[in-house]
Amino acid sequence: MQPEVLLLDEPLSALDVLVQAQVVRLLADIQKAGNLSYLFVTHDLALASEIADNVVVLYLGRIVEAGSVKEVFENPAHPYTQALLSAVPTADPKIESTRERVILIGDPPNPFDPPSGCSFRTRCPAAEEKCSIERPQLFNLVSDHNVACHVLQERASS
Repeated sequence: MQPEVLLLDEPLSALDVLVQAQVVRLLADIQKAGNLSYLFVTHDLALASEIADNVVVLYLGRIVEAGSVKEVFENPAHPYTQALLSAVPTADPKIESTRERVILIGDPPNPFDPPSGCSFRTRCPAAEEKCSIERPQLFNLVSDHNVACHVLQERASS
């Protein structure tokens, strides 16, 4: 059997750093040898930035942002992606002490009973009335960068 795509759901969780590095090297070798694509599910954003070409950010099971790792990580557009990336620590103490954190207010909604419209609206600092009525669809913000946000789409179209 020669699969074209392999789904890996948190394959490195509960592994120590040394074993994680070995598994990542093994996966890279297998990928090169077999012309294989991976769908790599992870909460480790540093790892995603190192091993992925493209990234999809989910909130309550819905895509809020997608694109190349470089574009999404350097220019996060969705408020959830901005908050998520601002929570990742950096090794440089000077950068760490001066960088701005995006703090989300409120409690996360119940994933079994998500809010109407945009599932992020109850925690979003930019939410508008439309956000409570209609679920935003992904739109192309710039080349290789898609976002699901009414506010950003209105700004981009004006």
